[in-house]
Amino acid sequence: MTFFPSTLPSYKQRMAAFSYVEILVAIVLISIALVPAIEALGPGLHGAGIHQTEAGRHYHLTAKLEEVLALKAAPAESLLRHYETRWGRSVEPIFNEYSF
Repeated sequence: MTFFPSTLPSYKQRMAAFSYVEILVAIVLISIALVPAIEALGPGLHGAGIHQTEAGRHYHLTAKLEEVLALKAAPAESLLRHYETRWGRSVEPIFNEYSF
């Protein structure tokens, strides 16, 4: 079995592209490096969700506070007025209307 020099690939041709093994090794190394990076991002994403929830509660309570201040009457007075009129002397509707 003889090889003719014209049929053998030159060194430059062999080094022109990555082999399949090199590509597979690179993919495995990147995958191994990404696992801790993704795990490190988990608490940050969880914290962002908590912040969003707390911000929503803050805005809701701020709006409720502004509403109470705009009434120019004590909240107990408006509750008593609703109790006597709209709610028909029942305290059950307060849980639906004033829950946070």
